Order: sequence, then C-alpha cells, then structure tokens
Amino acid sequence: MKFNSIHSIDKGKISAIFTLAGARMMLVALSIPATTSAHEFWIEPLQYNLQEGQDVKARLMSGQLFKGFAYPYIPERIVKNIVVSGRSEYAIVGRLGDRPAIQVNNPETGLQILAYQSQPSIVNHNEWQQFEDYLVEEDLNWVIDAHKRRNIVKGKFAEVFSRYAKSLVQVGDVGGSDKAVGLPYELVALKNPFVVGSEDMQVLLLRDGKPAVDTQLSVFHRPPEADGAKFRATVRTDENGVGTIEQVGDGEFLLSAVFMTPADSAAGTDQPVWHSHWVSLTYVQFGK
Repeated sequence: MKFNSIHSIDKGKISAIFTLAGARMMLVALSIPATTSAHEFWIEPLQYNLQEGQDVKARLMSGQLFKGFAYPYIPERIVKNIVVSGRSEYAIVGRLGDRPAIQVNNPETGLQILAYQSQPSIVNHNEWQQFEDYLVEEDLNWVIDAHKRRNIVKGKFAEVFSRYAKSLVQVGDVGGSDKAVGLPYELVALKNPFVVGSEDMQVLLLRDGKPAVDTQLSVFHRPPEADGAKFRATVRTDENGVGTIEQVGDGEFLLSAVFMTPADSAAGTDQPVWHSHWVSLTYVQFGK
C-alpha cells in the first residue's frame, strides 16, 4: 500500500525549563504550540539492536520529524512504564531526573516491548484557527462541528491530552513478537521488524482493546545517520484496524495516531472540554 499523502511540516518551537532543588527536579514550565507538528511523542531507544547482556536505554521525546526535546524521568508524570519480553512484564523504575528516562538493566533475550502511558496534561487554546488546523491535519474534522454543537467558545478553552507510546528493541538472537500490553490506545506491530527485512510492515491500531477502523496513521521515516525525518506521510487502517506501512528504506520509523473524546466538564466552564489521546510506535527496519 502506498502512502495516501505526504505533508511538509514547518518546524515548531518546543521549550522546557527544569530547575533542580536539592535532589528534586521540578517541572517549571513547558511551552508547546498546540499544532500537531510540534506534538509528536515517542520512545527513542539509543540502540534498537543489542547484544545479550547490554542494557536497554531510551529517551522520551516530544517534537516533530524525529527531532525534539528529551524528557527526564519524572515519576509523577507516569501512569505506566513497563518492559514486556515473552511472558514477562516488569515495571521500569528510575530515579527522579534520570536521562535517558527509560533504563532497563540486564534485559531478557529476545524482543523487548517498551510501553509508556503519561498522566493527563492540559493545554490552553487561545486561537481557534490553530486548533482547527491541528484537527484537520489529524483527520479529526468531526470535532469542529461537535465543538459548535456543544456551544463552546472558540476564543479560549482548554484541552487535556494523554500519551501512549511503545517501542521495539531486540536483545540477542532475533525472535519474538509484539503484542497488546494493555494501553487504552495502542499500536501493535503484526510483524517483527527485525525479521521482515524489505517487506512492508503491518500494524494493528487498538482503541480500548478493539480495532480502530478507518483511522489515519502518520508515518515518519528517519534514514540511518540522518538528522531527523524528511517528511510526514499518512495511511489509513482497514476494516480490521490494520495499517500497512511501506518499507521506503532502511532506518527508524515513527507511527502515530490521535483520538479525541469529549472531556467530562461542561461547556462554559474553565475546565478542559476535549481530551486528546496520542498513540505512537517506534521501530527500526533494514533490508530494502
């Protein structure tokens, strides 16, 4: 399956300020434009293919085109942070301020599934057009009409957002397979990327454990040694919730999708009125 479309992206601005007080690092400010191009969140392993006995290390990244800001380990921001290998599942527990944020010592041999779910965060929208552009880019056009029907003021409102990220790392002999690990929104690789070589990848998009059909997936590809991805492409899941990702070349792939649900608060209050759910999967593939 060929990509449905390819979109150029303007570089957004991402800034974060952290201060260290004693042994405690506190998040003081985080400014991220409310455009989707500045909002991607993903797990970025320092190495995807490790020898047996090597530790798994990965960054938690936010940005665009495989470029962005690496978050430190902040336990208060975590709902789930696990590694799954075979039949084993372990919580990844670090120290406040650790960089990279994900560190797995003495991992088991085989395919390692890294999975992360964030606590919800809030972003305030003061410009309707920016919000609408983001909805159109993520194929969430229905929200535009729903916003009007709910009588929500366009000029100023809040959105809560949550992140659900996965990444695949191989340790030792190639083998194993990805699987659903219980995230509310989740991408599952239906093939082991370390095995498929030049074949196209297939992924299953899940929402509350059920296939998310006819849903847009964004695809970013970073070739070896490249400084970021060069484009954003889109594909759609089929009637079974499966998306086919063309193997356009060696390197890293970042897949993402965005879902939107109404927040519990009523229109006209100062509480968030929408809840966006950002799901991602990263892997590396060679053999083209």
